[in-house]
Amino acid sequence: MATRIDFAPLLVKASLLRFHCAVFLLVISQLSYADTSTPTINSYHSVSELKQAAKAFLTSLHAHTVGDLEITLSELDPRLKLNRCDHEFLIDTLNPRSTHLGRVSVQIRCTTPKPWKIYLNAQINLWQQVVVFHRSLTKGSSIQRSDLYLERHNLSRLRNGYFTSIEAVSDLTLNHNVRPGQIVTASSVSAPKLVRRGELVRLINERQGIRIESKGYAQSDGALGDRVRFKHVGSDRIILAQVTQRGIAKVSASQQSHRR
Repeated sequence: MATRIDFAPLLVKASLLRFHCAVFLLVISQLSYADTSTPTINSYHSVSELKQAAKAFLTSLHAHTVGDLEITLSELDPRLKLNRCDHEFLIDTLNPRSTHLGRVSVQIRCTTPKPWKIYLNAQINLWQQVVVFHRSLTKGSSIQRSDLYLERHNLSRLRNGYFTSIEAVSDLTLNHNVRPGQIVTASSVSAPKLVRRGELVRLINERQGIRIESKGYAQSDGALGDRVRFKHVGSDRIILAQVTQRGIAKVSASQQSHRR
């Protein structure tokens, strides 16, 4: 008598095995697709990386500057996706001739493997002690140390210049009236006049070891180092000489005499 074999359970097991194999192959194919076609988070530069690079670059521009430096960068869209660069960022400012204070625009570039560039705005503040007038003074006054003091200011807001040393301002002459607390600028002071127009001045002429002294009347005011015309005493000659100290000017070999 023949034995009857039931193949139904075997067919079910075979079907389940084929199903599991199909699922496994599908998962493997999806993983492979993700690896080759879908960029991961490490494929892009983060916003923090870009801002850190920009800040480091701007800080390096003031590496030898004295004072307290403050750099504030504009915000970037956190959804920004810039492909990772295979070299260091190329960074520069759009106003390279400026003092890099106040509002500054920064460009960050990448050339390979996929070129891109982005712009950031930065506010750069530099705080230093600058020279300030201690009291009111009138035009023509000779500035003394007691007239000045140092005060902390943001240099990015000082468009008209400033001084950081009291010694550099002492003994200069005021060009206009000033009030207490006003910052000393280059336009507000000038070197004192050592020669006045109409003043009789000693003229020193040295040539080949020979020193000749004469006198002449100044045709204009002159500070230290200024070249002033003098009318030579006893003649009609106009001599050009450089003011060296109060009441004295030096005639060099290169300076010529002129007839009026």
